[in-house]
Amino acid sequence: PGINGFVSKLASRGVLLGPSSTGRPCLKMVACTNPADLACQSGNNFIGLKAQVADSNKYVCRRFLNADKVTTCDLTLMFWNSVTMTWDNDCTFKDSSGQRTMYTMDTACTMQQFEDYLKGFDQVMEKVFARIDTEAGKLGPEIDTKLRNLVNTFLITPAMSIIDGVTCGFMPIFYRAVVDGLCFQGVVGLRMVAKSYVVLSFFMVFLAIAMYTFWSLAVSNYNAYVDAAKKVGGSQ
Repeated sequence: PGINGFVSKLASRGVLLGPSSTGRPCLKMVACTNPADLACQSGNNFIGLKAQVADSNKYVCRRFLNADKVTTCDLTLMFWNSVTMTWDNDCTFKDSSGQRTMYTMDTACTMQQFEDYLKGFDQVMEKVFARIDTEAGKLGPEIDTKLRNLVNTFLITPAMSIIDGVTCGFMPIFYRAVVDGLCFQGVVGLRMVAKSYVVLSFFMVFLAIAMYTFWSLAVSNYNAYVDAAKKVGGSQ
C-alpha cells in the first residue's frame, strides 16, 4: 500500500532506477520499456512531483529560543527543580517589563525535518501537561477559596441583601395614600366642583337677564326707527 505499492506497480512497466529523492528513498522512477507508454510516463511524473515536495525546504519549523534569542531551547528538557522549587529549562524568560515571555524563530525545513519536528511535540506536550497538572494541584485550592470569596462578596451577599430588603412593608403606606386620594380627597374635590357649578349657575342667570335687557333695548330702538322712517315717507 502507499507509495511502495505504487512504485512496485510502476516497476512492471520498465527498469527501476535509483531513488529520486534524498529525503524519501522509496520514491523511485523507472526507465519505461515503451517510451510511448503514457501510464509509465505519468507515473514517473507523479514520482517526480512527490520528490520535489519531499526535498522542498518550504516547510516552516518554529523553534523556541533561549534568552540570547539565538540558541534554541529544548522544551523536552524541562524539569521540576526540587531545590529551587521552580521549573527549569521551560524556555520562558523575563522581558524588560519583568513579565515572563517566550522567544521563537521560524526556520525553513524539509519534509523529513518537519515530520521529526511534529513527532517531537509528543514529548513537549507530555512535559507541558505534566506541569499543568502539577500547578493545578497546587493552585486549585487557592483559586477555589479566593474565587468563592469573591463570588460571595460581590455577588451572593449583595443579591441576598436586595432580596431581604424586598418586603411588603411599603404596601400599607401606598394603600393609605390611594384611599386618601380616591375616597377623602376625591370626595372633597367633587363637592367643590359641584359648588362651583351652583355658583356659576347664579352668574349665568344674571348674565341672561342683562343680555335680555340689552337685546330688548336694541329691538325697541330698531322698531322705533322703522316706524319713524315710515311716517316721514308717508307725509311726503
